[in-house]
Amino acid sequence: RYSGFVMMSLVFLMNLIAVIVLIQQLFMTYRLMTAGSTGFEVAKSYYLHPDIVSMRHKAVKGFFLSLPLFLISSTCMVFHSFDK
Repeated sequence: RYSGFVMMSLVFLMNLIAVIVLIQQLFMTYRLMTAGSTGFEVAKSYYLHPDIVSMRHKAVKGFFLSLPLFLISSTCMVFHSFDK
C-alpha cells in the first residue's frame, strides 16, 4: 500500500539532490570564471576536479535511475486506486 509513496519520495529526493548538485556547480563555475584574469583556468580546474566530476556523475545517474522508479511508483499508486 505504501510502496508507491515510498518510491515517489525516493524519486523526489534523487531529483532534488541532482538539481542541487548541478545548480551549485554551475554557479561556482561561472563565479570562478568571472573572478579575474585567471578565472577561466581556475574554473576549469574546479570543474574537472575528480571529486566534483564524481559528484556530478552520481547526480546525473541518480536522476536517470529515478525515471523508471517514477513510472513504477506511479503504476503502484494507480493500481492501488483502481484496486479499491
